[in-house]
Amino acid sequence: LAVAFALLLHELSLMQSLMVNPFNIDPLIDDVPGSTGFNKIPHPSAQNLTIPSTVRIVTDRVQAAKTPNSHVPVGLSSATVNITSSPKKEIQNVVAHADPKISWFAKRLETFKGRRYYVYNHVNLTLPHIRNKSRDPNALPTWGQQKWAKRFRPYAQGELRFYEALEAYRGENLRTFDIAEADFVLVPIPLGAAIFWGDKADLEGAFGHLFNEPYFQQHPEKHLYITNNERLFRGDLKSMYHFAESGLTKHVVTKISRGILVKDFDAQFFRQYLMKFPKNNDWNAEENFWHWLPSFSHHWSLGYSHESSDPQYNLTLATFDNWSNKELNFFYRTTKGKSQNNSTNYRHAIFQSDMAEVDRLIQPSAVGYEVGKKRWLREISSSKYCIVVRGDNPSSRSMFVAIRLGCIPVIVSDALPYYQPVIRSLLRYDDFSILINEAQFLSNPAETLNKAILSLSDDELKQKIDGLALVQ
Repeated sequence: LAVAFALLLHELSLMQSLMVNPFNIDPLIDDVPGSTGFNKIPHPSAQNLTIPSTVRIVTDRVQAAKTPNSHVPVGLSSATVNITSSPKKEIQNVVAHADPKISWFAKRLETFKGRRYYVYNHVNLTLPHIRNKSRDPNALPTWGQQKWAKRFRPYAQGELRFYEALEAYRGENLRTFDIAEADFVLVPIPLGAAIFWGDKADLEGAFGHLFNEPYFQQHPEKHLYITNNERLFRGDLKSMYHFAESGLTKHVVTKISRGILVKDFDAQFFRQYLMKFPKNNDWNAEENFWHWLPSFSHHWSLGYSHESSDPQYNLTLATFDNWSNKELNFFYRTTKGKSQNNSTNYRHAIFQSDMAEVDRLIQPSAVGYEVGKKRWLREISSSKYCIVVRGDNPSSRSMFVAIRLGCIPVIVSDALPYYQPVIRSLLRYDDFSILINEAQFLSNPAETLNKAILSLSDDELKQKIDGLALVQ
């Protein structure tokens, strides 16, 4: 997580120019062994919604695990790494088994000397009693009795995994212990956990302490906040009424909004997409206008990548051998309930005609409505292609679980690459996934899915797996 955060810090340094010119070239990875530089990617036309990012490596579409003069991908070892190992040990395990390009890139990040972060360590900010509650499965929430709030327990726990990895990282190439040298200052207030398990005094005290910090008073714009809570900091200040009783008041939000927000979606990038395609009625509907407004001076997205460090999932390294040994082709499970923003049509499209469409899929596959957790985990872990369909917003947590388990995402969400760009100066979505046009999917779900995977050449398939290894 700390190594991945290096990209976040580096790209945040480009934020000002990105807002003016979103097609910047990132110099961090222009000398990847075997690469031939970069191409600027034109903004997608209305007819082609699958170009998801700004720049990319031209070297064989991020062919990160293919050795020269060989038709067999070396890739990573066939080992499965258990998530319960420490993040540092896990990264070292991955790098140790990586082919030269992936290994080079990971080591480059670990030795990259550039933007560095500082972390406050005062207990008034870290709130250790809240962190302890997050680890207690019997700890009752003090907020969030609404049905929709229950999902934020794992979100809050995911936030803490980010914070704790960054706090544990000691490499001075990415981190400084002198705040005067810092390019960014991580504010370790566990926002999601404090809201879920704390009370008003917790956040009031934490932000009161922060506002009295001399460096915050001098440089509020350098302070960085992380949250996975979908409803937090979404749109204008009116949307904060859910959290006012937790101590996150309009006064607090106004003061910290000059800083940097790391959240589940990239508000500024997504706004560019909405302005480019104003006829997209699902996301441009009037009732959604305030949802997508940037609430901080700078935004960045880690998506739902907290799902990728959930202890219940084992990291299955993306290698051709591991992928080939999976028993199932397609995996897709969804609720029978309705989704917002017209997404129910997409999420249930494959179930039309009394499940006849499901039977037309390449078999064996595991596609249907909800099943028990154990069966769900067994099925997704055994699948080669994981269908990811847009939900209440353009994203889905299942994509990050698929990445974690070495399953190639098959994405039905035209807006997702703009809503949740994944390290957008390095990767395009089609480097590690298959993008399905929404309209084509609705018209003929099974045929569209089957064609998408059958049309891949052997080399293209290996490149997808190599891209999946890199994004892992």
